[in-house]
Amino acid sequence: MLYLSGIRLKVCRAHHHRNELDRLIQSFLYSNPYTLFIDPNVQEGYKIVRVRKSKQPPEDIGVIVGDIAHNLRSALDHLACQFVIGNGCTPTTQTAFPIFSEDPKATEKSLNKWKPMVKGMSPAAIRFIEDCQPYKIRHLPDPHHLSILSALSNWDKHHDIHAIGHYFGRVDLCSTGGLTEYIEQPVPIRLEDQTELCRFKTAQEPFGLKTEVNITADFSLCLDSTNKILAGEPIQCLMERVWTYVANDVVENVPGSFIVR
Repeated sequence: MLYLSGIRLKVCRAHHHRNELDRLIQSFLYSNPYTLFIDPNVQEGYKIVRVRKSKQPPEDIGVIVGDIAHNLRSALDHLACQFVIGNGCTPTTQTAFPIFSEDPKATEKSLNKWKPMVKGMSPAAIRFIEDCQPYKIRHLPDPHHLSILSALSNWDKHHDIHAIGHYFGRVDLCSTGGLTEYIEQPVPIRLEDQTELCRFKTAQEPFGLKTEVNITADFSLCLDSTNKILAGEPIQCLMERVWTYVANDVVENVPGSFIVR
């Protein structure tokens, strides 16, 4: 039989870390680490809205993201071992749940890497794994969930994971004078101190009156990565997508026929 209890425990531990991550990120954002101000240095008649950064995101965020990735990646590799055991064979040190962005049959090198990972599995188990692969659903506009997980796992093995503030284009600007022009920076924007979000012009102010402007914006945290697969999406959304796929679409989607030899 396939024993999934230990695998489910790893998935549950990843969920526990997800909750911890949510609390840490929300606590940081509620502390108002990013505030907006109008740059007093007027350029070409524009009022320029900038960000003042008062603190860095907690370093624990990257550690927790790594814990989530480790537990989910480990759960998949344990599942691969269970597929081998369930087929009456013995896992090897190379047994693993493969994650391929390209069809392993495309090159001899890829195929030689794939075969040891799935050696000893039944044809049905291998087909199940193949159906989970990123190369099978490349038509989707977003990166595949397992591609994200693989990138996170490899990053955590060799480097520290860091978070950085991001702005996604949700500025609310209320002015007592009419806006004559509004220019917003392309989004998403990495937030550093003095980062410009937008600039605007107001109508001519009547003599003796001053235009008052109230500006608010929503900020989030993203992974500070140059990898396009990982950058530019709020960390909480990224981790939720990966966890949901591994937990529901992979582990809990294992056909019942695999469980009995």
